[in-house]
Amino acid sequence: MTDTDETPPPTPTDKMPTNQVVLFWVRLIVGGAGVVFGWLSYPTGDVVAPERAVPIAMVAVGALFALQAGLDLMWMRATGAEPAPLDNPQGPQSVIAAFVASISTVLGLLAAFGEHPSQAIRLGALILVIAVIVGLMLLLYVAYGIGGPATASLLAWMVSVLFATTSFGLACIGLAVYFRR
Repeated sequence: MTDTDETPPPTPTDKMPTNQVVLFWVRLIVGGAGVVFGWLSYPTGDVVAPERAVPIAMVAVGALFALQAGLDLMWMRATGAEPAPLDNPQGPQSVIAAFVASISTVLGLLAAFGEHPSQAIRLGALILVIAVIVGLMLLLYVAYGIGGPATASLLAWMVSVLFATTSFGLACIGLAVYFRR
């Protein structure tokens, strides 16, 4: 064997299962698209301040999503670590339950105190309702071990959707409250 016949060392994405590589690229592309669409839809000129909440939320959450995907790749490259299988479902179960409980609390506060909500607050509330539904489905999968290892990639996708919907909904609501006159 000569020096030219050596194969290059595997990259971090070469070590990942195909579904995780796809999820990585989807997170990166969706995050970048959120930044671009938020930037392009940002109102300019004499605009009512609450109308700026949704585009800013798109840019912030899109950047966070893309940054998270990039950090995952850099961490794997730096440590050489490979994605580990889910051995103990109790950890994710409590995290998912905390997500659902906090989202439900925000929705309850909006229902109690949200008089004349702006468009951004309504959109954020709708996105949070979707996050609660995804979180409850995810909690069902994890709590009862439905599908076992065969559903690991589905759970990873659902956690990404739960993270994205929760962060976008809370960003819409928080920025709408911040820009309220």
